[in-house]
Amino acid sequence: MIFLLIADSFPPVMNSAAILIEDLVHQIGENGDHTLLIVPNNSIFHKTKIIFGINRTILSVRTFNAKSYNLPYRFFSELFNPFLILLAIILNKIENYDGIIWYSPSIFFGFVIHFLKFKKKVKSYLILRDIFPQWAVDTGVMKKNIIYYFFKFFESYQYKLADRIGIQSISNISYFKKNYLEHLKKIEVLNNWMHKRKPIKTKINLNKTILKGKFVFVYAGNFGKSQQVENLLNIASFFKENKKFGFLFIGNGSEFDRIKDIVKCNLLTNILMLNQVPACELISLYKQCNFGLITLNLRHSTHNTPGKFISYLLSGLPTIAIVNKGNDLIEIINRNNLGIAYSFKNTRFLEKKLLKFIGSINKKKLVSNCINFANKNYSPKKAANQIINLFR
Repeated sequence: MIFLLIADSFPPVMNSAAILIEDLVHQIGENGDHTLLIVPNNSIFHKTKIIFGINRTILSVRTFNAKSYNLPYRFFSELFNPFLILLAIILNKIENYDGIIWYSPSIFFGFVIHFLKFKKKVKSYLILRDIFPQWAVDTGVMKKNIIYYFFKFFESYQYKLADRIGIQSISNISYFKKNYLEHLKKIEVLNNWMHKRKPIKTKINLNKTILKGKFVFVYAGNFGKSQQVENLLNIASFFKENKKFGFLFIGNGSEFDRIKDIVKCNLLTNILMLNQVPACELISLYKQCNFGLITLNLRHSTHNTPGKFISYLLSGLPTIAIVNKGNDLIEIINRNNLGIAYSFKNTRFLEKKLLKFIGSINKKKLVSNCINFANKNYSPKKAANQIINLFR
């Protein structure tokens, strides 16, 4: 079968969406099917660029930068880019596909999907990750004004077009019960997934940094409003006088420079901040660390499983997670002995829990437990088969 897949990220872009889509395309090919991936790209010179591979064809479409930190520019980019994608589909005469898969965010691919479904009368699967614009309201990025309801139209539109919607957390079913009851029968839980990559040696040697000889907690990912990265600073600040612990923050995002300035101004010498590191090098870097960190904005009313959580598990790193109330991660991590997860900002409580947990762990058993859990629950094969089941 040929699956037409539309997403807003793909390598060499380095973010969790790009990793998910790359692994999904690879797995569909491993299953013997073909993927026609259509992805926006603001760095190519020509209007379109086609790359042919084994069981895959990638059509990159020159678009505006929808990942810009300039919010007005980002808004118009996300709104206008689907028109460029639709034009590329028409001009390249894309008509041979047996099913449609698309990834959200972005929420603006709806009319492109409508066109493709009308043309071929095929089913479509929506991989729904962040629930937007709800998370933006929760975190204070947006108010319930005319722009919010404009976004809600596009959110609702994509749900109507989907024959099945894969949400990443069972807790998000309550969101659909409250807001989109008519689409509840389409909903299923589709866990995030990640392929274990071959490690590439990193040039970063923590023994040559301020973290030398320390028990290292690592956070690798986006620094944005959705993450409420102040949670990380609170933990690191509390452990400032404890010379045994150190913190490694890696990534980028709208809040990265601000957090970096806070670290510098407050002389938090137990924190090392680095710009984004390629996913293949992270594995080698994780081997120099002891725990992975996850933080989500405590005001979130919807839930997700960050890709970094899976990358930690695959590398054998137990996880410390500060997440919103009701998030599945709390039960997943605590019940399966994958680290510690809780939903309130109390660093004194965390210190006691951490010290007790660290003093009692069987490292070899814990590492094995994390890897086995990831392989069982977050494999690309499991996710690909679940998606493709709609079209069989």
